[in-house]
Amino acid sequence: MKKSQDMYDNLVGMYEVNNLNEIISLKNQLKYMKMNKGEFVQSNTMRISRLRDQFQRVGETVSNRQFVIMTLIGLPPIWETFITTISNNNVYPSFDELA
Repeated sequence: MKKSQDMYDNLVGMYEVNNLNEIISLKNQLKYMKMNKGEFVQSNTMRISRLRDQFQRVGETVSNRQFVIMTLIGLPPIWETFITTISNNNVYPSFDELA
């Protein structure tokens, strides 16, 4: 019985380390997510949507507001008027509304 518990504890420990590494990687991706030169907005929001799905898959909660903020930060300067308009609103849109 002791060996079974040890094996289980080892598996749980390995999963937690891998999960933590993946969460750190995903948070870095979100932090540095920028719209690429020549990229369409739809393509950019699709990349962020996939990232949001990956967060959900590993059980990590990132708020809707955080995704909206990171999406706005990642837009190029030509979108400044749009960003200002959204920022001056008292209510943030959902990420789905933004996309």
